[in-house]
Amino acid sequence: MPRRLEIACPVCQSPAKVIETRPTGVNAVYRRKECEKGHRFSTYEKVETEDFSKDVELATAANARAINALANRLHNLELSVDSLHSERAALAVEKQKLGFPNLT
Repeated sequence: MPRRLEIACPVCQSPAKVIETRPTGVNAVYRRKECEKGHRFSTYEKVETEDFSKDVELATAANARAINALANRLHNLELSVDSLHSERAALAVEKQKLGFPNLT
């Protein structure tokens, strides 16, 4: 069970007790309080919720973009390596035609 926040009396700063509680709407409560010295005051408490789904959605989209960029770079590197292997093989054939010994 969550711990209650103790509200001090705004007049004398002594601890206060709740003497009346009424719901006032969705996620809101009105409370009448009284301190040890008899001062009375009211509080209006509202629970604020944050919508993290938008933050998660933005982070997910950013991660997807980063992953796609890395995948594209990897693909381009693979193409470069394949191209280098093809060039090397073609050079080896040309060298062999010219009579150079195969040193690989």
